[in-house]
Amino acid sequence: MVWQAGDHGGRLAFFSGCTDAAYWDIVWRDLGLSYRRSRRGHLPYQLRSTFLRWVAPGGRVLEAGCGLAHFTVAARARGFAAEGVDWAPETLGRIRALLPDVPLRLADVRRLDCPDASYDAVYSPGVCEHFAEGPEQILAETYRVLKPGGIAIVSTPCLNEYLRRRRHLYENGSVLPYEATGKGERSTDPVTSASEPASEAPWNDFYQYAFTPEGMSAILRGLGFEVVDVRLHGTLLTLATWSFPWLGRLPGWLGRLLGFTVDSLPVLRRWGASCIWVARRPLSVTGVSLIPPLNEGAAADQEKRATTMIGEQRGGEREVDLR
Repeated sequence: MVWQAGDHGGRLAFFSGCTDAAYWDIVWRDLGLSYRRSRRGHLPYQLRSTFLRWVAPGGRVLEAGCGLAHFTVAARARGFAAEGVDWAPETLGRIRALLPDVPLRLADVRRLDCPDASYDAVYSPGVCEHFAEGPEQILAETYRVLKPGGIAIVSTPCLNEYLRRRRHLYENGSVLPYEATGKGERSTDPVTSASEPASEAPWNDFYQYAFTPEGMSAILRGLGFEVVDVRLHGTLLTLATWSFPWLGRLPGWLGRLLGFTVDSLPVLRRWGASCIWVARRPLSVTGVSLIPPLNEGAAADQEKRATTMIGEQRGGEREVDLR
């Protein structure tokens, strides 16, 4: 890991392996394709509330870096005109064979093959942190393909307050997370406050960045977006990874319940392992906000309509697993 100094708390760079298209094909190959919950419109709670609040019903939505495309499938089940792009050809082929009606394209999120102002919303699900040159090109392309007033939802690992308070550990020698070593021991890998680009680091291949909430917000504003919401989640993962490994061994249902409870407390949510930024392409160059978010009643109505529609679609549904 490398702590890269900079404005807004800098960023943390991880080095473990190259994340090119071939890497992701291998990662997704080991996972079975099951879309039972996605076909019913299931979205993770931390994404569902944000997505339904900011994206109007029926809008055209792009999942940029869709992986297994669970979001794309769920959004379509909720009535959105959702489609996905990814650069892992084998993975897309497997999904197309199972779900031929879901629109998926092979594309690089840094150079999307679509006209300007094509989408009402773009979701970037933990993608832009995996490029050593930084997220700017991906986010600029996101801005280009959004309609004026369109919404970008960007998710990445978070360099949160919990980790920033432990900065001295990284500056004096690497302390690997418990999930990597099983006991939180020191590593021989160098960890510094390096100012050089991650791609020039002399050990292993670049894997990903973790951004501070302020740092990514500044990048988005610099590209012309207005940042309208920032939300951290996954505090339990932070604690299990860096301090209390036994939390990662809880039964699945208990871990989910405890994670949801912890994330609902603002004082603890600031330690979230991930962060979701909601950014809007302004309607005008002034960046004045002219489109309010959906109010709570409208979001609830959208949820009710989606539930009704999904219920009507369930008849005769058959789950298929491809392993």
